[in-house]
Amino acid sequence: MAHNLIAQIIIVGTQILGRAFVQAYKQAALNAALRHEKNNSSMSSEGSGSMGNLSDKMGITTNEACQILNIKKMPIELSDVIKRYEYLYKTNDPKNGGSLYLQSKIFWAKERLKGDISEGKVH
Repeated sequence: MAHNLIAQIIIVGTQILGRAFVQAYKQAALNAALRHEKNNSSMSSEGSGSMGNLSDKMGITTNEACQILNIKKMPIELSDVIKRYEYLYKTNDPKNGGSLYLQSKIFWAKERLKGDISEGKVH
């Protein structure tokens, strides 16, 4: 009796895991196809001379970049961005107990705002 119960548990568990893996594979394949399509469309927009969508490229919006660098005044000046970047980047140096993750966020925030300023999107 116990052998039958154990066998049923193993069979049902295997079926559940099998279905989960199949669903995960289908979702991963769909995500890969969408990502490939998105990359192809952004490459064609880059070829036309525009920078494309900076949020997609850098993974950060202008508002997030301003929050990360603690920039509140408008219009945003490049000198303010550079000054805040240098201060925060040095402050968050892993040698001083900071975080490489935070340094990365600070770097991409600076790059996002520099891109927006150069395109004239920030006022």
